[in-house]
Amino acid sequence: MRAAMEAEAMTFSKRRKGVFKKAEELAVLCDVNVALIVFSATGKLFQFVFLLGI
Repeated sequence: MRAAMEAEAMTFSKRRKGVFKKAEELAVLCDVNVALIVFSATGKLFQFVFLLGI
């Protein structure tokens, strides 16, 4: 069971990084500000903010 939880945490981490990278790319390509708030299955908060020209 512990191995499955660790695998799930690793998958979440990889996907979170990928989503944050795509959000940054979108912000640059569209010249917009982007903010994301993501919660893990354990309730841990992750945030991403990309502000242009501030």
